[in-house]
Amino acid sequence: MVRRRRRWPLLAAAAAVVALAVLGTAVGIPLYRKLTAPPPTERVLTATAALASAPALRLAGSLWEMDDGSVETFDATVGADTTTVGTASIGGGKGDFLVGPRLVRLRADRPYLLAIHPDQAEYGVGKWLELEPGTLKVAFSELTPRNVANRLQEGLLPNGTGKHAAVPADGFPTRLGRTAVTPYRLPGGAVAYVTADAPYRLAGFTGTTFGLSVKGELTAEVSVVARKRFAADYARRQHAVGDAPIPPAHYLADPTSLKQGACTEVSCAESATIAVDGGDTSRPGHAIGLFSSDSAGKHIVGTCQAKLPKLDANGSARVWCTTRSASWRKWASAHHSSYWFRLVPLSPGWQGDDLRTVLHVFGTGAVNDDTVTGYQLSTTGPGEFFGALDSLVGQGWSGETAWQAVSNLAASGALGLAEPMLRAGALSVDPKAGAGIFEMSNRPLYQEAWRRHRAHGDKVAVGGYTDPAGTHHTGELYDLTKRRVVTTVPLNADSVRGLRSQLLAAAKRSRSVDTPEGFRPELVLVATPRSPLCRLAGDAVADTLRSAGVTGKNLAGIATLTVVTRTGAIAVRASDLG
Repeated sequence: MVRRRRRWPLLAAAAAVVALAVLGTAVGIPLYRKLTAPPPTERVLTATAALASAPALRLAGSLWEMDDGSVETFDATVGADTTTVGTASIGGGKGDFLVGPRLVRLRADRPYLLAIHPDQAEYGVGKWLELEPGTLKVAFSELTPRNVANRLQEGLLPNGTGKHAAVPADGFPTRLGRTAVTPYRLPGGAVAYVTADAPYRLAGFTGTTFGLSVKGELTAEVSVVARKRFAADYARRQHAVGDAPIPPAHYLADPTSLKQGACTEVSCAESATIAVDGGDTSRPGHAIGLFSSDSAGKHIVGTCQAKLPKLDANGSARVWCTTRSASWRKWASAHHSSYWFRLVPLSPGWQGDDLRTVLHVFGTGAVNDDTVTGYQLSTTGPGEFFGALDSLVGQGWSGETAWQAVSNLAASGALGLAEPMLRAGALSVDPKAGAGIFEMSNRPLYQEAWRRHRAHGDKVAVGGYTDPAGTHHTGELYDLTKRRVVTTVPLNADSVRGLRSQLLAAAKRSRSVDTPEGFRPELVLVATPRSPLCRLAGDAVADTLRSAGVTGKNLAGIATLTVVTRTGAIAVRASDLG
């Protein structure tokens, strides 16, 4: 009889040995790497040293302006010789730019130009414009691979300690896209993202202040670009640039050249000499005539319009304008005889040619020679300027205050945000707030109003709100659709520890706002690029707030908390915070 030997114990033992070997490899190698890895400072120095010799550097990031809270995003490739090619976005618009020796060119859509250069928004859309170097708020020539490496190394010493060392930055992301990273706080306060494993390279940074023409901070993801690829991209963009367009001409009426024609109770003709400067005169537009019963032009009794003739650069011509309006017939039939007249030419390419809007705003008598000079009128731009002006006058603003308010709006970069809402009747602005409500510091109000309007079509009021009972309330932003009083606060604390104190202060401010009956306070926190929350989405926002010590009780009395990050607007409930 043959006896079989049982081999299961031997196989089990062999399997156990293999399993232990695999487990030892899985645990041992990462543990070995962790124990033998260089300290944080050495990792940062190694990563930045490797960056310094790169032929070109791609920077995909954003600029946060401290003065107005605006954020401009960009994707640029900067060569070692400072030449740059890239795209940028702001105010809902986008532009392509090219920076070279003695060359800064931009091709942008209308929203982008309205945000950074509104006077060029009529003629410059889609064309390569020549810019002053300071027009681009990011000085890309200072962001070469070597300069970025040198600036990030400032204050760091090999084997340094204390203020000369890099330390882990708690709360910041540990992954940029698909790349695992470790965030390190640098001596100057910025945060550098270094790849989690060797070979160490710089994957990004946040909170740097160099390379800017404004007061702000940069955040960017970083990658090295091959020399040939960058050269090809730059050459292709440069080939497409071509010559810059000639700016359009400005048209001016000579007030000493007025001449009266036939004038009856039915109609009246007047004329003036129109002169044009040396700009492009290929798009002649119109002039409007205003007949008033007073020298200040506040009481308009007739209007007219005339087409501008084709003029050569630096030329002039007499332009006749005849009113047959009902207001003139009514006024003249009452046997009035004395009137005043002025002719206002529009400068197409700068102001557009929206006759209906311009005639309406001038026809109300809100804008006259006491408000603005003729030259200011000829250089006003773009068409959105008069659209916003007309809307404010329609809301009860005086002409002088409305003119200053819209000038502030254009200077703040928010014209392209506010004007569509004003035209649609979705945005009302309290006249009692004055022209200052449109200054740059209030830009976050219009950004939040625009976000609500795009998402839900909400009607909002800025600066104040008068309820149906006639009681006037003073506040920043009233959501009239959802019946909320909205407090918008930028989150610029650059650590998890700072989040709690900033949120508590914001919640206290929200609870103290002037709240009409039936309204409830709402708090909107906008995570700036320096905030640990900036790149987070969904539940990660609430998780980070909890780790910072924020609880549901901290939101007592607040109807809704919204955190706006780079990923979108995220609602956080009190129950999410425990």
